[in-house]
Amino acid sequence: MNITKTFTLTTLVGFSCFSFLVTKTSARIGESRTTIQKRLFSSGGAEFREESSVNSKTRGMPYAKYEEFFPKSTEIRVYHKTTDGSHSKLSGSGWELHVLYVNGVSELEIYKKSQKISEFEMIYLLNFQSSSSYWKKSRESESPTEEPSAFGFDFIRDDEKVKAKKLGGNSFMVYSTELDKGFAEAMLADLKALAPQSVEGF
Repeated sequence: MNITKTFTLTTLVGFSCFSFLVTKTSARIGESRTTIQKRLFSSGGAEFREESSVNSKTRGMPYAKYEEFFPKSTEIRVYHKTTDGSHSKLSGSGWELHVLYVNGVSELEIYKKSQKISEFEMIYLLNFQSSSSYWKKSRESESPTEEPSAFGFDFIRDDEKVKAKKLGGNSFMVYSTELDKGFAEAMLADLKALAPQSVEGF
């Protein structure tokens, strides 16, 4: 039985845990770069191509600290889209979209708005990533999943393949659980290998 959404996110976040059914939409995580760019560009979006601009936009982003662990096939693309669908001139109000592609497939996406993301926009962003599953909110009282996590999460899809996290009031990150686990394990292994040399001489 299909259930139509009649709630707001503000109401939902008052509970320690929630889940909701969503309409079927195309999942974004797992899509090819060609598919994402075709949809984005047809909606007036544009890509930052100057190296200096890309470096400025990516500096300080959550994924940046794991750059040394990126697979060789990784590439970061940064896009800009206006809120009204007009052609982007890569400036002014609107959205920045950061996509981390591995082998040409999206594994992490950050949606950064020039203003605060509304509760309704948040619901749409989650719906875009729902595939045929649904989202659950993490509970502060419970420990994260037993598997290591590089980013942690505020929401996790019921199939546990995709996680999402709010980054302040104007940014939202969605990423594959596999990527999240991979970065965490690589970081832990690196710290473990460096530990003996770090404490040598004490």
